[in-house]
Order: sequence, then C-alpha cells, then structure tokens
Amino acid sequence: MQSSLEMRLDMLEGLLEQANVERRKAEAEQEKFDRMAEQLEMKRREDSRAIRMMEELLESLETKVESYRNQAEEARLVADRNLNLFRTKQQELEESEIRARANEEQLAALRKEGRRNL
Repeated sequence: MQSSLEMRLDMLEGLLEQANVERRKAEAEQEKFDRMAEQLEMKRREDSRAIRMMEELLESLETKVESYRNQAEEARLVADRNLNLFRTKQQELEESEIRARANEEQLAALRKEGRRNL
C-alpha cells in the first residue's frame, strides 16, 4: 500500500512540477503581454500628441489660408477700383485733348482772321 501511495505521491509531485512549469510559462507570457500593453499605451499617447500637434498646425494653416484669401480679395477690389479710376482718367484725358485741339484750331483760325483784318 505504501508503494502505491509513494507512486501516487510521485505522480502528484510530477503533476505539481508540471503545473509549476506551466504557471511559470503563463507568468512569462503575462509579463510579455503586459510589456506589449505598456508599449502600445505609450505609442497611443505619442500618437495622440502627434495628432493634436497636427490638428493645431492644420488650424493654423487654415487660418493663414483664410487670411491670404481675404488679402487676395482686398487686392482684387483695389485693383478693380484703380483700373476703373485709370479708365475714367484716360477718358478725361482724351476728352481734354479733343477740347485742346479744338481750342487750338479755333485760336489758329482767330489769328488768321486777325492778320487778315490788319
């Protein structure tokens, strides 16, 4: 009977040793997964920071683009106004030149008539 108990004890000790080996393997795997989880969490935080920075940069760039659009529109309006002013002044100049020619012709005609009368 004692030998069957010893055999049973040896078998149980073997099972215990096997269970301890499996437990150590499971603990090693758990530590491995814990490290991976920590690394993933650190990577997630880094990615979150990077995303936040990119969003801030994007917002800044959108603000600049909007500012440049406004400046371009203002420049276009100023250019339109200046072009209209130029056209108006060009027309006034042409009208003045026509009047000047007419006045010069009238003056020349009066001088010619004045010489004939002398």
